[in-house]
Amino acid sequence: SQGLNGQVIHSIAETQGGALFVGCDKGIYKSADYGKTWEQVFSSTSGAITKLIEINGVLIAGGNRGVMRSTDNGAHWDWVLTNGGAQWDWSLKGGHAVHIGMLGDNMAAILGAETQFGRQPRNRVFISSDQGATWEALNGGKLPTALNSMYDIEQAGEYLFSTSDAGVFRSADQGKTWELIQPLDAGAATFIRLTASGNRIFALRITGC
Repeated sequence: SQGLNGQVIHSIAETQGGALFVGCDKGIYKSADYGKTWEQVFSSTSGAITKLIEINGVLIAGGNRGVMRSTDNGAHWDWVLTNGGAQWDWSLKGGHAVHIGMLGDNMAAILGAETQFGRQPRNRVFISSDQGATWEALNGGKLPTALNSMYDIEQAGEYLFSTSDAGVFRSADQGKTWELIQPLDAGAATFIRLTASGNRIFALRITGC
């Protein structure tokens, strides 16, 4: 990372073609020679880029403003999911990407935002079936209040799993209804991340940042 000029790196992704991409405080950098040299391919004036993944040649990046997409190996980026868009709520401030990943055959993104008038933070899940070109809110954006602080979402077999400050939730109907299956004891700065392997789901409890 010597060519990154002291950038704070939040995320890294390697493409199928062998290019490296890193998300930083000031944008996205690309290396085509395994990190020897770096080129800035996106300059951010609205906060850090904290999530980067590649799915079948499409790059998806998430940050403090929302979710971006590139179909030409990072040369150009388009915002595809942001605060203030038709798929988002005007009463929200922010729109940072909490999570980006695959949910079965679809792509999933959790966008977090702080509401106006001193209300609690509210996260929403969006699903894309066309490699991130368009997005729809999961179940029309109708999620239980306990999932307002959602950190993660995964699919294992026929079930969806998600986590929030309350614990681990499960849905048997693709997100229409949820049940709390593993409560989380109250604790300072504690949350749960998920990973799936076939029909099995693993939950990692993390304390701290």
